[in-house]
Amino acid sequence: MKSFSSFFCAALLSANNIEVVPFDWGGQFGYLNQGGAIFWNSDWRSNNLLFDGTWTAYPRMFGPEIEKGFKPKNLEIVTETDSVGIISNFQYDQGDYLLDRFGLTLVYGLKKRNTKFHCFKRTYAGGNNQYSNGSLQPQQQSYIFNYKSVKDRNDGGISLGHFNTNSGYPDSLDGSLIDNRITASNLFWNRGGNKVNIKLSIDYFLQRYKTNHSLALTNKARYLTRQQYQLEVDFQLFKYDAVLLLGKNVRGVKTEDLRSTEWEDLLFQFGKDQIKISTGIFHFENENFIKRSLDIGKTFGLVNLNLHYNLDYKPNHPYFKSQFPDLLRNYSIIETTTGLITVNLKNDKISAMVSSINDKSELMNQINEDSLNNKSSFNRINITYKTNSIPFFDTEINYVIQEPMGIYSGSLGNWFGLKLKSNFKLFDGFMKIGIDSELKHFQSRTSRTNFNFIEMVPQNRRNTNLYQPINIINAKITAQVSRLIIAYEWYNIEELMLGLLNPNENNYFKIQPDMPALGRQVNLTISWAFKD
Repeated sequence: MKSFSSFFCAALLSANNIEVVPFDWGGQFGYLNQGGAIFWNSDWRSNNLLFDGTWTAYPRMFGPEIEKGFKPKNLEIVTETDSVGIISNFQYDQGDYLLDRFGLTLVYGLKKRNTKFHCFKRTYAGGNNQYSNGSLQPQQQSYIFNYKSVKDRNDGGISLGHFNTNSGYPDSLDGSLIDNRITASNLFWNRGGNKVNIKLSIDYFLQRYKTNHSLALTNKARYLTRQQYQLEVDFQLFKYDAVLLLGKNVRGVKTEDLRSTEWEDLLFQFGKDQIKISTGIFHFENENFIKRSLDIGKTFGLVNLNLHYNLDYKPNHPYFKSQFPDLLRNYSIIETTTGLITVNLKNDKISAMVSSINDKSELMNQINEDSLNNKSSFNRINITYKTNSIPFFDTEINYVIQEPMGIYSGSLGNWFGLKLKSNFKLFDGFMKIGIDSELKHFQSRTSRTNFNFIEMVPQNRRNTNLYQPINIINAKITAQVSRLIIAYEWYNIEELMLGLLNPNENNYFKIQPDMPALGRQVNLTISWAFKD
Protein backbone atom coordinates (compact mmCIF):
# COMPACT_ATOMS: atom_id res chain seq x y z
CA MET A 1 0.00 0.00 0.00
CA LYS A 2 2.88 2.38 0.78
CA SER A 3 4.50 2.16 -2.68
CA PHE A 4 1.13 2.71 -4.35
CA SER A 5 0.46 5.82 -2.27
CA SER A 6 3.95 7.19 -2.95
CA PHE A 7 3.53 6.87 -6.69
CA PHE A 8 0.04 8.36 -6.54
CA CYS A 9 1.34 11.48 -4.76
CA ALA A 10 4.26 11.82 -7.19
CA ALA A 11 1.91 11.64 -10.16
CA LEU A 12 -0.32 14.33 -8.67
CA LEU A 13 2.64 16.63 -8.08
CA SER A 14 3.80 16.25 -11.66
CA ALA A 15 0.34 16.78 -13.07
CA ASN A 16 -0.45 19.87 -10.99
CA ASN A 17 2.92 21.55 -11.64
CA ILE A 18 2.16 24.46 -9.30
CA GLU A 19 4.13 27.74 -9.38
CA VAL A 20 3.69 30.90 -7.31
CA VAL A 21 3.24 34.19 -9.20
CA PRO A 22 3.39 37.11 -6.70
CA PHE A 23 1.90 40.59 -7.11
CA ASP A 24 4.21 41.88 -4.37
CA TRP A 25 7.36 40.72 -2.59
CA GLY A 26 5.66 40.64 0.81
CA GLY A 27 3.34 37.70 0.09
CA GLN A 28 0.03 39.56 0.42
CA PHE A 29 -1.47 38.90 -3.05
CA GLY A 30 -0.75 36.82 -6.12
CA TYR A 31 -1.92 33.62 -7.77
CA LEU A 32 -0.84 30.06 -8.47
CA ASN A 33 0.01 28.89 -11.97
CA GLN A 34 -1.10 25.30 -12.60
CA GLY A 35 0.32 23.85 -15.80
CA GLY A 36 0.10 27.22 -17.56
CA ALA A 37 -3.32 28.28 -16.21
CA ILE A 38 -4.41 30.22 -13.14
CA PHE A 39 -5.42 28.01 -10.21
CA TRP A 40 -8.99 29.06 -9.39
CA ASN A 41 -12.39 27.69 -8.28
CA SER A 42 -10.64 24.58 -6.91
CA ASP A 43 -10.52 23.14 -3.39
CA TRP A 44 -7.17 22.79 -1.69
CA ARG A 45 -5.82 21.65 1.66
CA SER A 46 -3.14 22.63 4.13
CA ASN A 47 -2.44 21.42 7.68
CA ASN A 48 -5.40 19.04 7.31
CA LEU A 49 -7.77 21.99 6.70
CA LEU A 50 -10.05 22.30 3.67
CA PHE A 51 -10.08 25.65 1.84
CA ASP A 52 -13.00 26.31 -0.48
CA GLY A 53 -11.43 27.88 -3.57
CA THR A 54 -14.32 30.21 -4.45
CA TRP A 55 -12.73 33.36 -2.98
CA THR A 56 -9.58 31.79 -1.53
CA ALA A 57 -6.86 30.61 -3.92
CA TYR A 58 -3.49 32.02 -2.78
CA PRO A 59 -1.93 30.03 0.10
CA ARG A 60 1.05 32.39 0.53
CA MET A 61 -1.34 35.09 1.81
CA PHE A 62 -1.95 33.04 4.98
CA GLY A 63 1.72 32.63 5.88
CA PRO A 64 4.60 30.17 5.32
CA GLU A 65 3.01 27.35 7.37
CA ILE A 66 -0.07 27.24 5.12
CA GLU A 67 2.02 27.65 1.97
CA LYS A 68 4.37 24.82 3.02
CA GLY A 69 1.44 22.46 3.63
CA PHE A 70 -0.44 23.34 0.41
CA LYS A 71 -1.85 20.27 -1.35
CA PRO A 72 -4.41 20.40 -4.17
CA LYS A 73 -7.19 17.93 -3.26
CA ASN A 74 -4.90 15.71 -1.18
CA LEU A 75 -6.65 13.72 1.56
CA GLU A 76 -3.45 12.66 3.31
CA ILE A 77 -3.70 13.31 7.07
CA VAL A 78 -0.34 14.70 8.21
CA THR A 79 0.42 15.63 11.83
CA GLU A 80 3.81 15.54 13.52
CA THR A 81 3.85 12.63 16.01
CA ASP A 82 7.53 11.69 16.30
CA SER A 83 8.58 14.50 18.63
CA VAL A 84 8.50 14.00 22.41
CA GLY A 85 8.64 17.08 24.60
CA ILE A 86 8.22 20.71 23.62
CA ILE A 87 9.54 22.09 20.35
CA SER A 88 9.13 25.77 19.56
CA ASN A 89 10.38 28.14 16.91
CA PHE A 90 9.76 31.68 15.77
CA GLN A 91 10.53 33.57 12.59
CA TYR A 92 10.65 37.33 12.34
CA ASP A 93 11.07 39.35 9.12
CA GLN A 94 11.59 43.04 8.52
CA GLY A 95 11.98 44.64 5.13
CA ASP A 96 11.31 47.55 2.80
CA TYR A 97 7.88 49.21 2.63
CA LEU A 98 7.13 48.53 6.29
CA LEU A 99 7.20 44.76 5.86
CA ASP A 100 6.84 43.15 9.28
CA ARG A 101 6.13 39.40 9.56
CA PHE A 102 6.12 37.22 12.64
CA GLY A 103 5.41 33.50 12.96
CA LEU A 104 5.44 31.32 16.09
CA THR A 105 5.04 27.53 16.31
CA LEU A 106 4.71 25.41 19.45
CA VAL A 107 4.64 21.58 19.32
CA TYR A 108 4.01 19.49 22.44
CA GLY A 109 4.47 15.78 21.92
CA LEU A 110 3.94 12.75 24.14
CA LYS A 111 4.43 9.14 23.14
CA LYS A 112 0.98 8.78 21.55
CA ARG A 113 -0.34 12.33 21.49
CA ASN A 114 0.69 15.49 19.72
CA THR A 115 -0.47 19.10 19.90
CA LYS A 116 0.62 21.91 17.60
CA PHE A 117 -0.17 25.63 17.64
CA HIS A 118 0.93 28.15 15.01
CA CYS A 119 0.24 31.87 14.62
CA PHE A 120 1.32 34.34 11.94
CA LYS A 121 0.86 38.03 11.22
CA ARG A 122 1.92 40.30 8.36
CA THR A 123 2.03 44.07 8.01
CA TYR A 124 3.06 45.49 4.64
CA ALA A 125 2.57 48.76 2.77
CA GLY A 126 3.79 47.87 -0.71
CA GLY A 127 5.72 50.15 -3.03
CA ASN A 128 2.75 52.53 -3.40
CA ASN A 129 1.30 52.06 0.08
CA GLN A 130 -1.48 50.12 -1.68
CA TYR A 131 -2.14 47.72 1.21
CA SER A 132 -2.83 50.30 3.91
CA ASN A 133 -6.10 49.48 5.70
CA GLY A 134 -6.36 52.77 7.59
CA SER A 135 -5.78 51.15 10.99
CA LEU A 136 -3.08 49.56 13.14
CA GLN A 137 -4.50 46.09 12.45
CA PRO A 138 -2.16 43.79 10.47
CA GLN A 139 -3.15 42.99 6.89
CA GLN A 140 -3.05 39.26 7.69
CA GLN A 141 -3.49 37.19 10.84
CA SER A 142 -3.49 33.36 10.84
CA TYR A 143 -3.97 30.89 13.71
CA ILE A 144 -3.77 27.08 13.40
CA PHE A 145 -4.30 24.35 16.02
CA ASN A 146 -3.74 20.59 15.48
CA TYR A 147 -4.25 17.69 17.87
CA LYS A 148 -3.68 14.00 17.16
CA SER A 149 -3.95 10.90 19.35
CA VAL A 150 -2.95 7.30 18.62
CA LYS A 151 -4.31 4.25 20.45
CA ASP A 152 -3.74 0.69 19.23
CA ARG A 153 -4.84 0.63 15.58
CA ASN A 154 -6.85 3.86 15.85
CA ASP A 155 -5.70 7.40 15.40
CA GLY A 156 -7.77 10.55 15.25
CA GLY A 157 -7.60 14.24 15.79
CA ILE A 158 -8.90 17.70 15.14
CA SER A 159 -7.55 20.74 13.30
CA LEU A 160 -8.80 24.32 13.65
CA GLY A 161 -7.84 27.44 11.74
CA HIS A 162 -8.81 31.10 11.79
CA PHE A 163 -7.62 33.55 9.13
CA ASN A 164 -8.33 37.28 9.16
CA THR A 165 -7.42 39.46 6.16
CA ASN A 166 -7.97 43.22 6.35
CA SER A 167 -6.03 44.72 3.49
CA GLY A 168 -6.07 47.56 1.05
CA TYR A 169 -6.17 46.63 -2.62
CA PRO A 170 -5.23 48.92 -5.57
CA ASP A 171 -8.28 50.52 -7.17
CA SER A 172 -9.70 53.71 -8.60
CA LEU A 173 -12.02 53.93 -5.58
CA ASP A 174 -10.83 55.66 -2.44
CA GLY A 175 -10.51 53.40 0.58
CA SER A 176 -10.54 50.14 -1.39
CA LEU A 177 -10.40 47.24 1.04
CA ILE A 178 -10.69 43.46 1.27
CA ASP A 179 -12.13 42.17 4.56
CA ASN A 180 -11.88 38.38 4.47
CA ARG A 181 -12.51 36.23 7.55
CA ILE A 182 -12.23 32.44 7.47
CA THR A 183 -12.78 29.76 10.10
CA ALA A 184 -12.02 26.14 9.11
CA SER A 185 -12.07 22.85 11.00
CA ASN A 186 -11.28 19.22 10.28
CA LEU A 187 -12.14 16.13 12.34
CA PHE A 188 -10.60 12.80 11.28
CA TRP A 189 -10.43 9.19 12.42
CA ASN A 190 -8.33 6.36 10.95
CA ARG A 191 -8.68 2.65 11.67
CA GLY A 192 -5.68 0.62 10.53
CA GLY A 193 -5.68 -3.09 9.83
CA ASN A 194 -3.72 -5.82 8.10
CA LYS A 195 -6.00 -5.90 5.07
CA VAL A 196 -8.38 -2.95 5.38
CA ASN A 197 -7.79 0.66 6.44
CA ILE A 198 -10.68 3.05 7.08
CA LYS A 199 -10.43 6.85 7.07
CA LEU A 200 -13.21 9.28 7.99
CA SER A 201 -12.86 13.03 7.53
CA ILE A 202 -15.34 15.84 8.30
CA ASP A 203 -14.58 19.43 7.21
CA TYR A 204 -16.30 22.75 7.85
CA PHE A 205 -15.33 26.01 6.15
CA LEU A 206 -16.94 29.38 7.00
CA GLN A 207 -16.07 32.62 5.20
CA ARG A 208 -17.19 36.23 5.41
CA TYR A 209 -15.98 38.09 2.32
CA LYS A 210 -16.52 41.87 2.05
CA THR A 211 -14.94 44.07 -0.59
CA ASN A 212 -15.01 47.74 -1.46
CA HIS A 213 -13.67 47.68 -5.01
CA SER A 214 -14.75 48.65 -8.52
CA LEU A 215 -14.31 45.04 -9.72
CA ALA A 216 -16.69 43.66 -7.07
CA LEU A 217 -20.29 42.70 -7.81
CA THR A 218 -21.36 44.11 -4.46
CA ASN A 219 -19.84 45.93 -1.52
CA LYS A 220 -22.10 44.02 0.88
CA ALA A 221 -20.76 41.19 3.00
CA ARG A 222 -20.96 37.72 1.44
CA TYR A 223 -21.15 34.56 3.49
CA LEU A 224 -19.93 31.18 2.26
CA THR A 225 -20.44 27.94 4.19
CA ARG A 226 -19.00 24.63 3.10
CA GLN A 227 -19.27 21.14 4.54
CA GLN A 228 -17.42 18.10 3.26
CA TYR A 229 -17.81 14.52 4.51
CA GLN A 230 -15.46 11.83 3.21
CA LEU A 231 -15.06 8.12 3.84
CA GLU A 232 -12.04 6.29 2.42
CA VAL A 233 -11.49 2.52 2.53
CA ASP A 234 -8.08 1.10 1.50
CA PHE A 235 -7.91 -2.65 0.87
CA GLN A 236 -6.37 -5.43 -1.24
CA LEU A 237 -8.25 -6.64 -4.32
CA PHE A 238 -6.75 -9.63 -6.18
CA LYS A 239 -3.23 -8.56 -5.11
CA TYR A 240 -3.92 -4.99 -6.22
CA ASP A 241 -3.98 -1.96 -3.92
CA ALA A 242 -7.50 -0.51 -4.03
CA VAL A 243 -9.21 2.58 -2.62
CA LEU A 244 -12.93 3.33 -2.38
CA LEU A 245 -13.77 6.98 -1.67
CA LEU A 246 -17.20 8.43 -0.87
CA GLY A 247 -17.68 12.19 -0.56
CA LYS A 248 -20.57 14.55 0.19
CA ASN A 249 -20.27 18.33 -0.36
CA VAL A 250 -22.64 21.17 0.57
CA ARG A 251 -21.89 24.81 -0.29
CA GLY A 252 -24.06 27.79 0.62
CA VAL A 253 -23.48 31.36 -0.62
CA LYS A 254 -25.49 34.25 0.82
CA THR A 255 -25.54 37.95 -0.09
CA GLU A 256 -29.18 39.07 -0.19
CA ASP A 257 -30.53 35.56 -0.68
CA LEU A 258 -29.17 32.08 -0.03
CA ARG A 259 -27.93 29.88 -2.88
CA SER A 260 -27.13 26.32 -1.94
CA THR A 261 -25.29 23.71 -4.01
CA GLU A 262 -24.78 20.03 -3.23
CA TRP A 263 -22.80 17.32 -4.97
CA GLU A 264 -21.52 13.81 -4.25
CA ASP A 265 -18.39 12.00 -5.38
CA LEU A 266 -17.82 8.26 -5.65
CA LEU A 267 -14.33 7.14 -6.66
CA PHE A 268 -12.75 3.71 -7.02
CA GLN A 269 -9.05 3.42 -7.80
CA PHE A 270 -6.74 0.44 -7.95
CA GLY A 271 -3.24 -0.30 -9.10
CA LYS A 272 0.03 -2.05 -8.49
CA ASP A 273 3.62 -0.89 -8.63
CA GLN A 274 3.57 2.05 -11.07
CA ILE A 275 0.15 1.73 -12.66
CA LYS A 276 -3.00 3.28 -11.22
CA ILE A 277 -6.50 3.43 -12.71
CA SER A 278 -9.47 5.19 -11.19
CA THR A 279 -13.07 5.79 -12.17
CA GLY A 280 -15.95 7.40 -10.36
CA ILE A 281 -19.24 9.26 -10.41
CA PHE A 282 -19.89 12.97 -9.93
CA HIS A 283 -23.53 13.39 -8.87
CA PHE A 284 -24.79 16.94 -9.39
CA GLU A 285 -28.27 18.39 -9.97
CA ASN A 286 -29.84 14.92 -10.22
CA GLU A 287 -27.39 13.84 -12.94
CA ASN A 288 -24.48 11.40 -12.89
CA PHE A 289 -21.22 12.07 -14.74
CA ILE A 290 -18.36 9.59 -15.15
CA LYS A 291 -14.90 10.82 -14.18
CA ARG A 292 -11.70 8.85 -14.68
CA SER A 293 -7.93 8.99 -14.42
CA LEU A 294 -4.86 6.97 -15.38
CA ASP A 295 -1.29 7.08 -14.05
CA ILE A 296 1.51 5.01 -15.59
CA GLY A 297 5.18 4.99 -14.66
CA LYS A 298 7.97 2.97 -16.21
CA THR A 299 11.73 2.82 -15.76
CA PHE A 300 14.18 1.84 -18.51
CA GLY A 301 17.69 1.93 -17.08
CA LEU A 302 18.50 5.63 -16.62
CA VAL A 303 15.18 6.79 -18.10
CA ASN A 304 11.88 7.25 -16.21
CA LEU A 305 8.59 7.72 -18.07
CA ASN A 306 5.37 8.97 -16.45
CA LEU A 307 1.92 9.57 -17.94
CA HIS A 308 -1.01 11.19 -16.16
CA TYR A 309 -4.56 11.62 -17.50
CA ASN A 310 -7.53 12.97 -15.55
CA LEU A 311 -11.12 13.90 -16.45
CA ASP A 312 -12.86 15.68 -13.59
CA TYR A 313 -16.07 17.63 -12.91
CA LYS A 314 -16.77 20.47 -10.50
CA PRO A 315 -19.53 23.06 -9.93
CA ASN A 316 -19.17 26.43 -11.62
CA HIS A 317 -18.07 29.46 -9.66
CA PRO A 318 -21.11 31.16 -7.98
CA TYR A 319 -20.28 34.33 -9.95
CA PHE A 320 -21.43 32.74 -13.22
CA LYS A 321 -24.61 31.33 -11.72
CA SER A 322 -25.46 34.81 -10.43
CA GLN A 323 -24.55 36.81 -13.54
CA PHE A 324 -25.53 34.29 -16.23
CA PRO A 325 -28.50 32.25 -14.97
CA ASP A 326 -29.22 30.90 -18.48
CA LEU A 327 -25.96 28.94 -18.82
CA LEU A 328 -26.32 25.54 -20.46
CA ARG A 329 -24.37 23.91 -17.63
CA ASN A 330 -23.72 24.78 -14.01
CA TYR A 331 -20.62 22.59 -13.91
CA SER A 332 -17.16 22.51 -15.51
CA ILE A 333 -15.44 19.60 -17.22
CA ILE A 334 -11.66 19.76 -16.87
CA GLU A 335 -9.39 17.36 -18.77
CA THR A 336 -5.71 17.19 -17.84
CA THR A 337 -2.95 15.29 -19.63
CA THR A 338 0.72 15.25 -18.61
CA GLY A 339 3.71 13.34 -19.93
CA LEU A 340 7.09 13.39 -18.18
CA ILE A 341 10.40 11.86 -19.26
CA THR A 342 13.45 12.01 -16.97
CA VAL A 343 17.04 10.95 -17.66
CA ASN A 344 19.18 10.40 -14.53
CA LEU A 345 22.93 10.59 -15.11
CA LYS A 346 25.72 10.52 -12.54
CA ASN A 347 25.84 14.26 -11.88
CA ASP A 348 23.06 15.45 -14.14
CA LYS A 349 19.29 15.14 -14.45
CA ILE A 350 17.35 16.10 -17.57
CA SER A 351 13.56 16.13 -17.72
CA ALA A 352 10.92 17.24 -20.20
CA MET A 353 7.25 17.65 -19.29
CA VAL A 354 4.41 18.21 -21.73
CA SER A 355 1.08 19.14 -20.15
CA SER A 356 -2.35 20.22 -21.34
CA ILE A 357 -5.40 21.52 -19.47
CA ASN A 358 -8.65 21.60 -21.43
CA ASP A 359 -11.93 23.13 -20.27
CA LYS A 360 -14.31 20.88 -22.20
CA SER A 361 -17.36 22.77 -20.93
CA GLU A 362 -16.12 25.89 -22.84
CA LEU A 363 -17.54 28.14 -20.16
CA MET A 364 -16.39 31.45 -21.64
CA ASN A 365 -17.82 30.63 -25.07
CA GLN A 366 -21.23 30.30 -23.44
CA ILE A 367 -21.16 33.84 -22.03
CA ASN A 368 -19.28 35.66 -24.85
CA GLU A 369 -20.34 35.95 -28.45
CA ASP A 370 -16.78 36.72 -29.55
CA SER A 371 -15.60 33.11 -29.28
CA LEU A 372 -12.43 33.82 -31.29
CA ASN A 373 -11.04 35.52 -28.21
CA ASN A 374 -11.55 32.45 -26.03
CA LYS A 375 -9.20 29.50 -25.89
CA SER A 376 -10.35 26.73 -23.59
CA SER A 377 -7.10 24.72 -23.73
CA PHE A 378 -3.67 25.40 -22.21
CA ASN A 379 -0.56 23.68 -23.49
CA ARG A 380 2.83 23.81 -21.87
CA ILE A 381 6.33 22.34 -22.31
CA ASN A 382 8.80 22.47 -19.42
CA ILE A 383 12.43 21.41 -20.00
CA THR A 384 14.64 21.17 -16.89
CA TYR A 385 18.35 20.47 -16.51
CA LYS A 386 19.94 19.93 -13.07
CA THR A 387 23.63 19.37 -12.40
CA ASN A 388 26.11 19.41 -9.53
CA SER A 389 29.15 19.08 -11.79
CA ILE A 390 29.83 22.84 -11.57
CA PRO A 391 32.24 23.46 -8.64
CA PHE A 392 30.62 24.87 -5.47
CA PHE A 393 27.14 25.16 -7.00
CA ASP A 394 24.04 23.07 -7.67
CA THR A 395 22.57 24.40 -10.92
CA GLU A 396 19.06 24.20 -12.35
CA ILE A 397 18.03 25.53 -15.77
CA ASN A 398 14.38 25.74 -16.87
CA TYR A 399 12.84 26.68 -20.18
CA VAL A 400 9.06 26.86 -20.34
CA ILE A 401 6.91 27.27 -23.44
CA GLN A 402 3.26 27.96 -22.63
CA GLU A 403 0.26 29.54 -24.30
CA PRO A 404 -0.59 32.98 -22.89
CA MET A 405 -3.94 33.32 -24.69
CA GLY A 406 -6.12 31.01 -22.59
CA ILE A 407 -9.26 32.28 -20.91
CA TYR A 408 -7.64 32.25 -17.50
CA SER A 409 -4.02 32.36 -18.45
CA GLY A 410 -1.70 34.43 -16.32
CA SER A 411 -0.29 36.08 -19.48
CA LEU A 412 3.19 34.87 -18.58
CA GLY A 413 4.16 33.41 -21.95
CA ASN A 414 7.50 31.66 -22.42
CA TRP A 415 10.17 32.04 -19.78
CA PHE A 416 13.73 31.03 -18.98
CA GLY A 417 14.99 30.35 -15.46
CA LEU A 418 18.39 29.78 -13.85
CA LYS A 419 18.90 28.73 -10.21
CA LEU A 420 22.23 28.50 -8.40
CA LYS A 421 22.59 27.05 -4.89
CA SER A 422 25.66 26.61 -2.72
CA ASN A 423 26.28 25.36 0.83
CA PHE A 424 29.51 25.40 2.83
CA LYS A 425 30.71 25.59 6.45
CA LEU A 426 32.85 28.05 8.38
CA PHE A 427 34.49 28.18 11.82
CA ASP A 428 35.34 24.48 12.01
CA GLY A 429 31.90 23.53 10.77
CA PHE A 430 29.92 25.39 13.45
CA MET A 431 28.39 27.85 10.97
CA LYS A 432 26.53 26.74 7.83
CA ILE A 433 26.30 29.21 4.96
CA GLY A 434 23.69 28.85 2.22
CA ILE A 435 23.42 30.91 -0.97
CA ASP A 436 20.36 30.78 -3.26
CA SER A 437 19.98 32.86 -6.40
CA GLU A 438 17.46 32.86 -9.23
CA LEU A 439 17.13 34.55 -12.61
CA LYS A 440 13.88 34.54 -14.61
CA HIS A 441 13.26 36.06 -18.03
CA PHE A 442 9.63 36.26 -19.24
CA GLN A 443 8.94 36.86 -22.91
CA SER A 444 6.06 36.59 -25.45
CA ARG A 445 3.61 38.07 -22.96
CA THR A 446 0.28 38.45 -24.75
CA SER A 447 -3.30 38.18 -23.53
CA ARG A 448 -6.90 38.58 -24.69
CA THR A 449 -8.34 37.92 -21.25
CA ASN A 450 -8.14 39.40 -17.80
CA PHE A 451 -8.61 37.78 -14.40
CA ASN A 452 -10.85 39.51 -11.86
CA PHE A 453 -8.85 39.03 -8.66
CA ILE A 454 -11.69 40.34 -6.49
CA GLU A 455 -14.36 37.92 -7.75
CA MET A 456 -11.59 35.45 -8.75
CA VAL A 457 -13.05 34.62 -12.18
CA PRO A 458 -11.75 35.07 -15.77
CA GLN A 459 -13.11 37.89 -17.90
CA ASN A 460 -12.89 38.40 -21.65
CA ARG A 461 -11.32 41.37 -23.43
CA ARG A 462 -12.07 42.48 -26.97
CA ASN A 463 -8.52 43.57 -27.69
CA THR A 464 -5.19 41.81 -27.46
CA ASN A 465 -2.84 43.25 -24.84
CA LEU A 466 0.92 43.09 -25.29
CA TYR A 467 3.25 43.24 -22.29
CA GLN A 468 6.94 44.04 -22.10
CA PRO A 469 9.45 41.23 -21.34
CA ILE A 470 10.47 40.91 -17.69
CA ASN A 471 13.84 40.19 -16.06
CA ILE A 472 13.81 39.18 -12.39
CA ILE A 473 16.93 38.44 -10.32
CA ASN A 474 16.50 37.39 -6.68
CA ALA A 475 19.07 36.18 -4.15
CA LYS A 476 19.21 34.96 -0.55
CA ILE A 477 22.05 34.22 1.87
CA THR A 478 21.58 32.35 5.16
CA ALA A 479 23.88 31.76 8.12
CA GLN A 480 22.99 29.01 10.61
CA VAL A 481 24.57 28.27 13.99
CA SER A 482 22.87 25.39 15.80
CA ARG A 483 19.14 26.27 15.55
CA LEU A 484 19.60 30.01 14.96
CA ILE A 485 19.22 31.15 11.33
CA ILE A 486 19.76 34.66 9.99
CA ALA A 487 18.85 35.33 6.36
CA TYR A 488 19.11 38.31 4.03
CA GLU A 489 16.99 38.47 0.86
CA TRP A 490 17.17 40.67 -2.22
CA TYR A 491 14.25 40.82 -4.68
CA ASN A 492 14.66 42.40 -8.14
CA ILE A 493 18.41 43.01 -7.85
CA GLU A 494 18.48 44.75 -11.24
CA GLU A 495 16.28 47.52 -9.82
CA LEU A 496 18.55 47.76 -6.78
CA MET A 497 21.60 48.25 -9.01
CA LEU A 498 19.89 50.75 -11.32
CA GLY A 499 18.75 52.78 -8.31
CA LEU A 500 22.37 53.09 -7.18
CA LEU A 501 24.04 53.62 -10.57
CA ASN A 502 21.44 55.47 -12.66
CA PRO A 503 18.38 56.93 -10.86
CA ASN A 504 16.83 57.84 -14.25
CA GLU A 505 16.35 54.16 -15.17
CA ASN A 506 14.39 51.45 -13.43
CA ASN A 507 13.32 47.82 -13.70
CA TYR A 508 9.73 48.19 -12.53
CA PHE A 509 7.38 45.69 -14.16
CA LYS A 510 3.78 44.52 -14.00
CA ILE A 511 2.78 40.89 -13.59
CA GLN A 512 -0.93 41.81 -13.41
CA PRO A 513 -2.21 44.95 -15.22
CA ASP A 514 -4.60 45.88 -12.38
CA MET A 515 -1.77 45.96 -9.82
CA PRO A 516 0.98 48.58 -9.35
CA ALA A 517 4.37 47.79 -10.86
CA LEU A 518 6.76 45.66 -8.81
CA GLY A 519 10.01 47.24 -7.70
CA ARG A 520 12.69 46.17 -5.23
CA GLN A 521 12.56 44.55 -1.81
CA VAL A 522 15.21 43.78 0.81
CA ASN A 523 14.34 41.64 3.85
CA LEU A 524 16.12 40.51 7.00
CA THR A 525 14.88 37.29 8.65
CA ILE A 526 15.69 35.77 12.04
CA SER A 527 14.54 32.23 12.84
CA TRP A 528 15.25 30.39 16.09
CA ALA A 529 14.11 26.91 17.17
CA PHE A 530 14.16 25.55 20.72
CA LYS A 531 13.90 22.09 22.29
CA ASP A 532 12.14 21.77 25.68
